[in-house]
Amino acid sequence: MSTTFRKTVAVVAAVAFAVAGVAYWYWSPLIALHELQTAAQARDTDAFNRHVDYAKLRDSLKSQLGAKVADAMGDGSAGANAGAALGTMLGMAIADRMIEVLVRPEVVMMAMSDGVLSEAAGHAAGAVGAGAGAGAGEPKRPAVEWTLDHEGVDRVVAYASIPGKGAAGGATGFVFDRDGFAGWKLTGVRLPQGK
Repeated sequence: MSTTFRKTVAVVAAVAFAVAGVAYWYWSPLIALHELQTAAQARDTDAFNRHVDYAKLRDSLKSQLGAKVADAMGDGSAGANAGAALGTMLGMAIADRMIEVLVRPEVVMMAMSDGVLSEAAGHAAGAVGAGAGAGAGEPKRPAVEWTLDHEGVDRVVAYASIPGKGAAGGATGFVFDRDGFAGWKLTGVRLPQGK
């Protein structure tokens, strides 16, 4: 073999390796999303939990619900709304408890399967976790298709849609943050604006 041929082979191999690495890096959010869906369908909580940061997920929901509660309580003056301040505090306490119910592995797994996070999912997942509704009597869920919105190189938001019906849950967004070179973790849920 000639030296020129060896150099050419080395350059082609290096370029192919670089292209494969970049392709894997770019498509890694879809791979992580597929792994989450597969784990959710198999009800494999260990595999699912490797891709979820529950503390960040809770913080994400608490900040969104806190803003919604504050908006719902009104914008009047402090003296006129002393009761509103108490209502806001009570609302936040209820929201915190609701988030603790929603952000459990079985509920988040159901949300990833359905493409929507809801309080009803929390109650249904509790029933499934207790053994009710599992197995052959479980209703068939519609297939969910995902679209990804890249927000820079370290954040991706996945939106679910059901073929023929449009956005599931009014466009709930599942936020994934990069974890290492090509790993991703679910770190937040963006609730639909109208809810």
